[in-house]
Amino acid sequence: MLLEEWKADRDGWWLAAYEFDYLREPKGSARKAHHLHPLYGRDDVCHAHCEDPHPTHRHYRDVQVTLLEAADEFVRLHTAGDLRCADLFPLSV
Repeated sequence: MLLEEWKADRDGWWLAAYEFDYLREPKGSARKAHHLHPLYGRDDVCHAHCEDPHPTHRHYRDVQVTLLEAADEFVRLHTAGDLRCADLFPLSV
């Protein structure tokens, strides 16, 4: 699932939020996501979600990615058939 929310003001269009999610079937077997939206009462927090068979954290640190970068990563994850969250850093609030 690849969703972007764009907003316009007098200076032009800007990316307001995004949710790029990779969900492997059967549901719950693996998930990787890149999100940009308000979180924990803060505006526009870049964060990742990662769920392998035994997730340890709800949110992880991330950098802003584009739709094409996320799609490329998700294709690689699907092709490799392996998703590991152990190398990600938990998002501290």
